[in-house]
Amino acid sequence: MARVLVAESDERARRFLQQALELGDHEVTAVASGPEAIEELGRRPFDLLITDHRLPVVSGVDVICAAQLLEPDLCCLILAGPTDADATIEAMEAGAVGVIPKPARVKQVLLHVARAAERRELARMARRARIMDSILERAGIPLIDTDPDAVGSRPPWWVDSERSPDRSHNHAEHHRSHRDR
Repeated sequence: MARVLVAESDERARRFLQQALELGDHEVTAVASGPEAIEELGRRPFDLLITDHRLPVVSGVDVICAAQLLEPDLCCLILAGPTDADATIEAMEAGAVGVIPKPARVKQVLLHVARAAERRELARMARRARIMDSILERAGIPLIDTDPDAVGSRPPWWVDSERSPDRSHNHAEHHRSHRDR
């Protein structure tokens, strides 16, 4: 389940998106304008932003820019029709990770949301790995062998029989001897 902010000025489209997302068990906050969307983004965290590019006062692209400043890992999707190619490119340059076509089907919306949620989780995992690598490096524990001569020169331990744990003992014999004691 993702926390999704929907910014769509058309009431019917906003209601459709909210219902489609709720069918997918997502928690939805729906707003009608760019300023409302930016206010919600500052109020609480979201996993995903879906915004129309044509919003009153502040455009969807501007909402995406604000969202990226507030939460760099926030995945943003832009709603765009077939004639909105320039707005789509602008939104992708601003940080959108995908485009939901207008009009959309429920299945399309949920598929785009699932892909964006996966992308966000991967970004979080990558950030955690970078943090862990930094902590281990400061502690003097290398996460990987950084010796250029060593890289690729030996297979990993689970492939290299010289380095793999000794698996030559007989497990059945081992358990029998412990049971007989």
